[in-house]
Amino acid sequence: MQRSEIQALLPGVFQQTLTAEDVEESDRSVLSILIDIMHLLHTDIEEQASSVADYFNPCRTPQKDFVDFLGYWTDLDRLWSNKSSSNCYVNRELIAQDCLQELIASAAFLSQWRGTKKGLCHFLNIATGSNNISIQENINKKGEPQAFHFLVLIAENQKQQLKLIKTIIEQEKPVYISYEIKFFAV
Repeated sequence: MQRSEIQALLPGVFQQTLTAEDVEESDRSVLSILIDIMHLLHTDIEEQASSVADYFNPCRTPQKDFVDFLGYWTDLDRLWSNKSSSNCYVNRELIAQDCLQELIASAAFLSQWRGTKKGLCHFLNIATGSNNISIQENINKKGEPQAFHFLVLIAENQKQQLKLIKTIIEQEKPVYISYEIKFFAV
């Protein structure tokens, strides 16, 4: 808030006093100094308020620890915390920071498509940081048809992320559907 805006909010008697006084450094009144202090107090708050949107953008947040908090807000912490009754969670370090940021940014999309092939495939590809994961529905590892079953095809170089992949599948798939994982050479 600018000094002139603060002065406009003061009662008329104070406004007259300020306009009549000399504004030299040595002859400043207590009221003039108080207005300067108010200006300084508002400046800091206004700067913080203008950048508050950055805190809620997972890619621009000034505090990287806040990304985990945003993960909590979007219910992604279920991947690394044991708040559910199942033992289906992984160590937080298995999810790369940039992948977590992308997951948070896509949380609305992932929530909308939860329980579908499209949603699960998108979730797995973002969480692992690759585009090699695909899903085939109603087929098993042998290539035979099998109802209420899907096959997850994963590149060989992603075996180290198997625990993360299984955790995501277990939490995102419908309960009545079974699955298998098959690795392929890249």
